Amino acid sequence: RDLTTPRSPSDNTHTSIFNSNAFSDISSALYHRQHIFNRVKKYLERAIRKVKGITPPPNSKIKLSRPEKAKGPSLQSPFNDLHNHLRDSKTNLLLVAAVTNLAIA
Repeated sequence: RDLTTPRSPSDNTHTSIFNSNAFSDISSALYHRQHIFNRVKKYLERAIRKVKGITPPPNSKIKLSRPEKAKGPSLQSPFNDLHNHLRDSKTNLLLVAAVTNLAIA
């Protein structure tokens, strides 16, 4: 069935919800999520390279140097930003799916 919505209340014409603008928005949101995943992958690969040579014995505490302790809180900011961007992108895509689902019903 063709997914259409009324263009305006006074006009009896309909427009498809699957138009080039909608596909462009969905594509943009998917690209944004992929970009975020690539950045997370880059951060994780960098962290793995740093930790790879350090293998502490089991049940031992890892002791950080002062510069490492000072750097810790600053590393949280990029991950918090990435998490927020990913959450926003997910919300946008879920909204698109909900609107499409309502149009079908």
